[in-house]
Amino acid sequence: MNRIPDARSLSEALRTIGRLIDANHGHLISVVRNQDRVIVEYRAKDDLPQREEITHFELYKLQQRFYKNRGTFKPVDLWT
Repeated sequence: MNRIPDARSLSEALRTIGRLIDANHGHLISVVRNQDRVIVEYRAKDDLPQREEITHFELYKLQQRFYKNRGTFKPVDLWT
């Protein structure tokens, strides 16, 4: 069965963040996760530090987009 993992789980959040950093050819510095958002710091391919603040909803949408592009399931938008 091709079920998408729960976007709220720590492991899936880290996978999604990893894909985001890989897409930017970066290297992870730190991840801080709180009740409202995830703050990701990484070094881009030009070695400059980057900081992304991502709400949990945005992280969910990123996860959906990554899995949709993989073609392994039909995304269902649970937020609408």
